Amino acid sequence: MWKKHRLYYLFLILFVILIVLNIASFQEFFIKRFTSEITKVIDAEIENKLNATSTMAITIAQSSDAKNYIHTREDFLYFKQLPFYYRKFTKFKNIKIYVIDRNGNIIFSPVPKKRYKKMTEPLYVKKPVFNDTWIDCRGLHLISYASVTDYNKHLETIGYIAVESQFNSISKNLKKIGVDSIAVLDKDIASKSIRLPHHIENYKILNLEWSEEFIDDLKEIGVENIITSKTPIIHWFHLFYRYPIKDREGFVHGWILFSTSLDKLFLDFVTPKLALENILLILTFILLIYFNEKSKYSIVKDQADYYHEILDNFKEAIIIFEGYKVKYINRAVFDYLGKSDLEDVEKSFGDEWQVYILKDGKRKMMSWKHFIDTICQTKECILQIDIMDKRYFFQVIGKKIKENDCVAVFLDITDTYRSMEELQEIAYKDPLTGVYNRTLLQDIIHNILRIKRKDEHLILALVDIDHFKKINDEFGHDTGDEVLQFVAQTIKKRLRSEDYVFRIGGEEFLIVMKTRSIEKVLLILQSIRRYFASHPAQKLKKPVTISIGVTEYKPYESFKQAFKRADEALYEAKRSGRNRLIYKGVEDDQ
Repeated sequence: MWKKHRLYYLFLILFVILIVLNIASFQEFFIKRFTSEITKVIDAEIENKLNATSTMAITIAQSSDAKNYIHTREDFLYFKQLPFYYRKFTKFKNIKIYVIDRNGNIIFSPVPKKRYKKMTEPLYVKKPVFNDTWIDCRGLHLISYASVTDYNKHLETIGYIAVESQFNSISKNLKKIGVDSIAVLDKDIASKSIRLPHHIENYKILNLEWSEEFIDDLKEIGVENIITSKTPIIHWFHLFYRYPIKDREGFVHGWILFSTSLDKLFLDFVTPKLALENILLILTFILLIYFNEKSKYSIVKDQADYYHEILDNFKEAIIIFEGYKVKYINRAVFDYLGKSDLEDVEKSFGDEWQVYILKDGKRKMMSWKHFIDTICQTKECILQIDIMDKRYFFQVIGKKIKENDCVAVFLDITDTYRSMEELQEIAYKDPLTGVYNRTLLQDIIHNILRIKRKDEHLILALVDIDHFKKINDEFGHDTGDEVLQFVAQTIKKRLRSEDYVFRIGGEEFLIVMKTRSIEKVLLILQSIRRYFASHPAQKLKKPVTISIGVTEYKPYESFKQAFKRADEALYEAKRSGRNRLIYKGVEDDQ
């Protein structure tokens, strides 16, 4: 018995050793990927909040109502009504507005009781706009400041507008991707928030609602243990970790505690490569046993049936190719394709099911030959397979077992792939306009410079909506947001598929284009500018014009230098009357 199946036992022992040796690194890889992705999500959420509150603070600070109130201390109804309209017409439900004089005294507050003095301390920083966190009797908040200047007194700062927002929406957005979380105030400053009624250990809870089961788990582990631990903690098949909430000086005011199940962690964030390797290892020794036994025994059919029965019990789709022909497919393949005959699988390729390879953010349809060559010659690849009206994503591991034979294992990562796309959408896209934010700007430009040919140029076009502040003042911020969406989507539709659009400021967009002809790119940008000048913008019932500053980004210069040149061209376009395009080359800097 031992001699007959010695190869089987040898591979089984090697398989167990491989699992034991790799289990620690396998788990560490998943955990690092999870904490990195959640940190990106929280960073993006906080950045979006601060961008929104900064925009509100700047807009209010520039209004005549703010200046009049600071001078007269009369007619505060404007500041009371604004949060009401924000709650009614936007997603910002917990916005509060404060008016502060230049000495740091709060002269208008939406709540009657005195707030914690920390709110006014950053006012000594000599910046017109800045963000911070602050603590009062009701907890920890994000806050944005904008200085109010008097143009009649040589731009003298006469006070500040402060706009406060909460942390509640961060937990709600994390919940959408299967992550439980709460925000807590650091225990060292808990005494400064006496109106917070709920706490866990010595940490006061900032959320309005939470999962009781999650709170029970935190109590069992100990909040202090999670906060002081340098690595995530695993408890009852769940992973727990923390994110520090800091003020602008780097002082930690609070923590976001978050958790997810290990099952979801493995499915959502990374393909279990080790599991695939083990499957291939199993398949390899099964095949070796099969061909070894075939040379010794004449009952080939019984052995083949036994081999097929083993492979049919795998949930993963498995295909064995002999050259460009399918030699064997397991039951999982038939289930995916809805077929019952081996010949029908090959015949229906290209009609009832299509295969695309996904690489470097792009997808390419594959022929039957390309499909097999890729699987057999590449150790690992990601494929999109469309079967009738359904779309699947697979991680495919291929391995040659003979000169003309290879085996391929298809691991279904459809849910994982779509979850990753959702996370990237949150981290890399501007939520209002749907175009890219600044996060990927440097990476995308670096990749374009890396792959562009010598005869190609990299063009930066800085776009600004003319008189956008006037639109906001005359029609309101809701209409202003619609104008931003209209401009962003129109630019995106009228550009080429390989071009990129970023929202880099309030009403500013950056277009990145690769071309062999600068003249053709300028014609495209001019056509976009003319389109806006001749087509009414939705509710405005009149055109919205744009100004464009264009330059070429040379490989030997920094991005900062090229961007500055585009900004100077934009400034010249606006100074020359707006609704025009100005191109400024490197030679113009000489």
